[in-house]
Amino acid sequence: MSKPQPQPERPAEWDPVYGDKEAFLKAVQEGIASLDAGYCVDDEDVWAWVDSWDTENELPMPEVKRRAPRQSQ
Repeated sequence: MSKPQPQPERPAEWDPVYGDKEAFLKAVQEGIASLDAGYCVDDEDVWAWVDSWDTENELPMPEVKRRAPRQSQ
């Protein structure tokens, strides 16, 4: 039996669920900015797409739609 290899140290900003916190927070901020600019994918379209996976009639990935930009609160 081989000896377990030491694990590399993770940065202080490492999260066991999201991994790199900085990259995760940047992705969230980019998503919010897209919504603020009016870009979105309808959740009904996403669920229909996911439900079609592994079926004979798999749907294409939903397309991003453009709506009126969100108003600042």
